[in-house]
Amino acid sequence: MTEVGQHVWFTGVKDYALPGIIRGIKGKVVDVECLEDAALHSVPSTAVRNMGQTSLDTVDDMIQLQDLHEGSLLHNINLRYKAGKIYTYTGSILVAVNPYQFYEIYGTDMVRKYEGQLIGTLPPHVFAIGAGAFGSMNKNRQDQCVIISGESGAGKTESTKLIMQYLAAVNTEHSMISEQILEAAPVLESFGNAKTTRNHNSSRFGKYTELHYGGSGSITGCSIKQYLLEKSRIVTQQENERNYHVFYEMLLGLNDQQKQKFALGAAEDYAYLNQGKVMRIPAKDDVEDFNRSTRAMEVLSFKPIEMESLFRVLAAILHLGQCKFTTTNKGGLEATEIANPDELAVVAGLLGINVDELAENLCNKSQVTRGEKIVTPLNLPQTMDTRDALSKALYANMFSWLVTRINSIVDKKQKTHSIGILDIFGFEDFKINSFEQLC
Repeated sequence: MTEVGQHVWFTGVKDYALPGIIRGIKGKVVDVECLEDAALHSVPSTAVRNMGQTSLDTVDDMIQLQDLHEGSLLHNINLRYKAGKIYTYTGSILVAVNPYQFYEIYGTDMVRKYEGQLIGTLPPHVFAIGAGAFGSMNKNRQDQCVIISGESGAGKTESTKLIMQYLAAVNTEHSMISEQILEAAPVLESFGNAKTTRNHNSSRFGKYTELHYGGSGSITGCSIKQYLLEKSRIVTQQENERNYHVFYEMLLGLNDQQKQKFALGAAEDYAYLNQGKVMRIPAKDDVEDFNRSTRAMEVLSFKPIEMESLFRVLAAILHLGQCKFTTTNKGGLEATEIANPDELAVVAGLLGINVDELAENLCNKSQVTRGEKIVTPLNLPQTMDTRDALSKALYANMFSWLVTRINSIVDKKQKTHSIGILDIFGFEDFKINSFEQLC
């Protein structure tokens, strides 16, 4: 039975039911005001159904909804978000809506409040997921895993860090290893995150972090696995996007002597950095973030020569992007040669390789057939692709080494049980999409 002023669900406007209030009834046609945008819709009476009380009041756990469908879930989350409640349960699943601002709900008092509590006994919170995993591991003596997924900008990176911080805070034995595990985050964030059109700090790689626990329930170590690094970002970015944070941080964070040593200038000068036309991110201090990541590397026992090697590779990639080529003719075939050999010499010097061999391999393709080496010149597009492929390979291998180096410090190869945290990065649909977005 429907009447004017009644809260209802109605269909026919979107591909899910919308919440509304009946404003008029004309025979078999019902005028409904949508609660989402206040728009008035005239729909058949068959498209209208009553709304349960739980959808009016909202619930902490959506399995308690009387109306259980896509529209009711979205409506419940929306009402809670407007009330400043960014977390909602669906059973043992936590739905988090990114508020794009910091909430004062992650202090030590909240850690103690959720410590040892079962999921559902307290209001929804990301710490409840950490408490649930830690409690289940200790009680059942079984490995646990937390999966964090969502589209770009959903807040996966922050949720991952918060769970890590919670687990470190409740660790029964506070030690250097806990601090080193937490310090790995800013380093990987610097090298693996970037600004996209939807998120100023988007993780462009997948990460599986496994915290290791001893028999007493204390953290003994950690191992990190990375996958699906977005290599295409090294050489090209969409408008209003940036390359990886570390490039911009390095150019602002290095002192003049270091920049001179690596022949570096400003971010605006480099083809690999200026395509998105965004050199600065509001509310992000690249200098402070650079200092933070270098301090974190020191805590992780990185040697000065290792840190310098990282900067050398990063500088070499930037200079490689500045290398230009001209078209020429070689044996009747279209070929290319370096237009600015001084720039290539800087790349070779930074990488410690022979400049002539580097030029030869950038401009030619070598094949060995039946013991005979055949060298074929590349045309201009092929040479540009080779240069970009080398840049991507340099960064990908450097990132892989970085993760391996961190593991050599934090992975003590001692564990009785573990809690894994899977942070899988969000996929995006660009104007120009490439296969590398998926592999």
